[in-house]
Amino acid sequence: TPISRMQHLMTTDTQQSQAHVSNSLTLPAELAGRVHSIDTCSTVDGPGIRTTVFMQGCLLRCQYCHNPDTWPLGTGQTYTVAELMHIIQRQKPYFSGSGGGVTASGGEPLLQSRFLAALFKACQRSGIHTTLDTNGYWQDQPAV
Repeated sequence: TPISRMQHLMTTDTQQSQAHVSNSLTLPAELAGRVHSIDTCSTVDGPGIRTTVFMQGCLLRCQYCHNPDTWPLGTGQTYTVAELMHIIQRQKPYFSGSGGGVTASGGEPLLQSRFLAALFKACQRSGIHTTLDTNGYWQDQPAV
């Protein structure tokens, strides 16, 4: 199932080369994902104040989709996990004061499940709460 696959990816250590983030987390250096946009200080995408990362790409075409501009695959800004963590870490005081954290939304975040698993693992190692906003469609797609 998508959930068990995601849990497996989140607990499996990668053998890829490593990069060092300012908070001493070790992350895969070349793992990158396509991001449509990042919303800091969101209060509508989960508990507390959150940074919402809108992932690029969705294969469904829901009639009343809130973010149809996230549908195309292969577009959006490319970020590494380390680059996103640099942005996310700056918001950590807001998270701790409000019970917030990071929400992955989209598009469909599970289309980039390896990247998402690495991002969530990095967040959780930093003590940052994570939330997944998904339509449940899972099929890992390359970022580029």
